[in-house]
Amino acid sequence: MATVIEPIRADDHAAMDGWFDLTLRCQAHDTPDLPRLSRRRHALRLSSPGFERRAWAVRDGTEIVAAAEVALPLHDNLDNGFADGLVAPDRRRRGLGTQLLAHLVADARAAGRARLALQASEGIATSSPGSGFLRAAGARLGQVEMRRRLVLPAVDPRALRDLAASARRAARGYRLVQWTGPTPPDRRTDLAGLIARMSTDAPQGDFTLEGQRWDAERVRRRDAAAAAAGEGRVVTAAQAADGRLVAYTETAVPPDEDDIARQDDTLVAAEHRGHRLGLWIKLANLDQLADTHPEVRAVDTWNADGNRWMIAINDAMGFVPISRVTDWELDLTRGQSGTTAAISAAASGP
Repeated sequence: MATVIEPIRADDHAAMDGWFDLTLRCQAHDTPDLPRLSRRRHALRLSSPGFERRAWAVRDGTEIVAAAEVALPLHDNLDNGFADGLVAPDRRRRGLGTQLLAHLVADARAAGRARLALQASEGIATSSPGSGFLRAAGARLGQVEMRRRLVLPAVDPRALRDLAASARRAARGYRLVQWTGPTPPDRRTDLAGLIARMSTDAPQGDFTLEGQRWDAERVRRRDAAAAAAGEGRVVTAAQAADGRLVAYTETAVPPDEDDIARQDDTLVAAEHRGHRLGLWIKLANLDQLADTHPEVRAVDTWNADGNRWMIAINDAMGFVPISRVTDWELDLTRGQSGTTAAISAAASGP
């Protein structure tokens, strides 16, 4: 009998709760050392500024045993989609993942998208069934990212202070600008320009992506969504002599997620590199995080394997690798039969 795949609506609280429960089960089984998703953030999972988000579920009676979601960019990268899928640990290798992936492909195609990006979590040196499944489905590996963790308080605070002093001397002529929560209105335009450069300056691996388009209004809507999810935000930027922001770093503090903060973007404009601004602002932001969120016991960050500059900074700060994420791209332009055949060949996976 064919599996029934039904949509999840944001206002269907029972379905959203079932999806949340499935997420926690999968996290506990697959990545038990990583922070758990908070219910508050999950409740807003289908409402994200700049994206159209859709989700579907497979039920066994009233229990959701598999789910999938897709995010379609609305401002840029209009040929791309970003997808994810979950199958309950005790329901795997029965074809549910294959059917959900085929559904995601059909939906993305209908929306005019040419590519889907997907991820799989792995150990530091071990591959996962998810990676094998995506490879068998015809996806190609675009990038590998290492998740690193800094446990707080720092093991050697004196070494960090010395590191910060050295970076501060190298950054002579610049000054720090810091805030918590939403971006101050007079900083939104500068920050928008820096965020846009994250999609062109940071290593993107072997992905088909275009530069993102950001403006002050998009920054405002992004910050409002984070506040609605109960997420704290700690930001440090470097300001040049002319008053413009030329570097920034952001740390997010999700609600109720095991007191582990998430290091998000760090970027230094290319014309201002060579002054150790990246290290300076990250160390200053770490101090600000400790002052404003003393409950945080660790910070997690992600670095593409090709980003040797940021990896060197994080190593110097004491971040330690804990897991990997493999990023995959599935070409939807090969024709319905070609993609379907590849996905069918992956049926022994999730």
